[in-house]
Amino acid sequence: MEFIYVRIVYTKKKLTVFLVCFLFVAMFSSLHFSKVSAIEAYTYPKGLFFYGVHGALDSAQLSHCTAFDCVITEFGVTNIAALHALKPNIKILGYRSGVFTTNRSAEWSIITTHEDWFVHARDDGARLIDGYYGAYLMNISNPEWRSYIINETQQSVNTRDFDGIFIDNAWEKLNKDWFTWNWTLSKIPNLPNWKTDFETFFMDLNKTIAPHIIIANEMVWDYLPYVDGELAENFPYWHSIDKIMTYSSQGKTIWVAAGWGNVGDTYQNFTFSLSSYLLGVNSSKTVYSWATYYDSVRGYYPEMDQIKQLGDPSGTAFHYDGSFRRTFSNGTVLVNNSTSSITVTLEKPLQFHNGTSILTFMLPGESGIILYDIATPAPTPTTPAPSPAISPSPSPNYEAMPTFITISTEALYPDFASPIEINGRLYNSR
Repeated sequence: MEFIYVRIVYTKKKLTVFLVCFLFVAMFSSLHFSKVSAIEAYTYPKGLFFYGVHGALDSAQLSHCTAFDCVITEFGVTNIAALHALKPNIKILGYRSGVFTTNRSAEWSIITTHEDWFVHARDDGARLIDGYYGAYLMNISNPEWRSYIINETQQSVNTRDFDGIFIDNAWEKLNKDWFTWNWTLSKIPNLPNWKTDFETFFMDLNKTIAPHIIIANEMVWDYLPYVDGELAENFPYWHSIDKIMTYSSQGKTIWVAAGWGNVGDTYQNFTFSLSSYLLGVNSSKTVYSWATYYDSVRGYYPEMDQIKQLGDPSGTAFHYDGSFRRTFSNGTVLVNNSTSSITVTLEKPLQFHNGTSILTFMLPGESGIILYDIATPAPTPTTPAPSPAISPSPSPNYEAMPTFITISTEALYPDFASPIEINGRLYNSR
């Protein structure tokens, strides 16, 4: 076991995040969405967030979803069976907040008649509401509220072909700073059994909807005995890679969700997060996703498929020329987690996905790079649309190649300078 201490700084918000990483030598097999069939090991499974859609997905939306291994969408989607027909092994989870509802919900006429299901302010007894989303805070400590969610979930997974549920906002306690509350400290009620009641909720939900999948948000690791996995939101911000490795090795699914929060929807941020994911990924247990269906590339970059060409990890991450590096059977990954550029010299030339060869290069701060062995043909996407075909370049002439390159987004990926076409739609890839 190798101990690695990683310091990541995002200058936009001057947010310093420390990831204490225990990176394991052994890699583990078969992604257990532990009850429903597993995803093949070392395929680097891809996830998609497709919120805010109700009714039937159209043909373009269905086709887009087939590029992914796992999708989180609304329980209001009515043609999940059609998506399974197109891609039988895809895992579709319905979204549900454990503690929020709005008066725009289809269930509001039922929910609003149960005053004891709501959390009330300690000072004036009013329903607590989020000032940004207009969402009411529900009381997970109320047994009837828990039963209501469980019964609704059971009906959805049994009648609409969902593979399971994603439970958002699975906090361990109330905290006024987590959302834009119209609260003061005096309004927060005393609910001492909140965490224990969430555990009870997950245990009862698990017993009721088995063998369907349960993935929880908010990275409360103590909930993992009762669910199939956790979602690591805002990667690579505040959670630790050692936790991902530890719990995925125990048969749990960890869904790494990058491109959220204060991270801009830029190509450099994408490659930084994807490279960081590869530093510590147990590919059979960890799903990677970028932003959502509504971002500039609909949650998909071709590199999310191309990394399969890296093959299996050869060991753990290690320090290399000021970066963190991990080698694979067909390539290597480097991450510069500092805010300053560094110069990296490889022991031999490697190539980008487009076949361009480099040996020494400048790697900007807060960026990552994925390189492939020269002996391996330049990778092409292995999944059908939405990715565009990428033709391998001829084998490079090493003597004709520059030995020093300053890396920029355009220099790294010149073939993605133009918009890419996905299911008839054009998206800007940067």
